[in-house]
Amino acid sequence: MVLHDSGERVVPEWVRPTDKMGSMLLEQHRRRYGIASADVRGKKVLDLGCGAGYGAHLLAEAGAAEVTAVDIDSAALSYAAETYAHPVVEYIQQDATEFAPAAQDYDLVTCFEVLEHVGDPAELLRVIRSALKPDGLLMISGCVYPTRDFYRFHLRDYSKLSFRDELAAGGFVVLDQLDQVAVMSAAEVRGTIRRHWRSFPLERFRTNPVKVLRAIVSTQLINGVTHEEAMFTCAVKPDSG
Repeated sequence: MVLHDSGERVVPEWVRPTDKMGSMLLEQHRRRYGIASADVRGKKVLDLGCGAGYGAHLLAEAGAAEVTAVDIDSAALSYAAETYAHPVVEYIQQDATEFAPAAQDYDLVTCFEVLEHVGDPAELLRVIRSALKPDGLLMISGCVYPTRDFYRFHLRDYSKLSFRDELAAGGFVVLDQLDQVAVMSAAEVRGTIRRHWRSFPLERFRTNPVKVLRAIVSTQLINGVTHEEAMFTCAVKPDSG
């Protein structure tokens, strides 16, 4: 099965030097996985939404004892198995919200840029909570600025506060927060859109064309984008069950 560029995934081998958005996203992803890898030696890790597999491979190279890497996309996992195979990494095709890990089995769960993509974020957090050992950690990230009106893969928008509220409702306490911000001019956004046109929110445009057009005019012709991501390091609340 061949992995095609839909505009949803960051694949290192696809990022060109002239692709500022792709380069920026890849740098942010690698930094998150780098932080997650800093204290992973000998630990059992669950990587939910592993995509093309480069992050799972980084965790394994950093000394993780086992990495279970889960993604819904069979083509992405075929690419991962071919390009980022590692003896301690197991790639599993599964909707992250339906994954059933052994209870309290993992020292660390990484879940980067997934929560805004799934239909039931509360269920995803329940899966993560059940997977973690009592002293385990969750490292999770997402976009924390409005993107739905120009990016079809995001089902909801988060702010830093609403992301924290989602985590709290899911039974987690935030221990640390990393903010990642990158600014792109309108011209740079236009160049990116030409390369990633498949991410255009066509269905949203059909139902609310004015709102989508306003977002496009703002990002591509006037203001550009201040791309804001946040990564949260979390522990399970003692009373969350």
